[in-house]
Amino acid sequence: QWSQEAWDEVAFILGVAAHGFEDELFDSQFLRWVEREDGADQDVLDPALDFLLIYEGYTELYPPGSFPSVGVTSALRSVGVEVSADEVELGV
Repeated sequence: QWSQEAWDEVAFILGVAAHGFEDELFDSQFLRWVEREDGADQDVLDPALDFLLIYEGYTELYPPGSFPSVGVTSALRSVGVEVSADEVELGV
């Protein structure tokens, strides 16, 4: 039986993977289209889309309360990045 913390870590890893996949499509297709049509670059587009998503109610300013900081800290440590769970939580 998995603990809630383990499930949170799995969900976080899947979210990171989904975000990476979405970035590939966004950067290779949508960003090029916006640059061509509107002359805007990622420095303009990212904040504008963030604002729009928040304004339209599709996202929130704060992440959910259950963030797997211990698992993230452990993963970072395995690649040579030393950071405490408190520092990760503060960054979130």
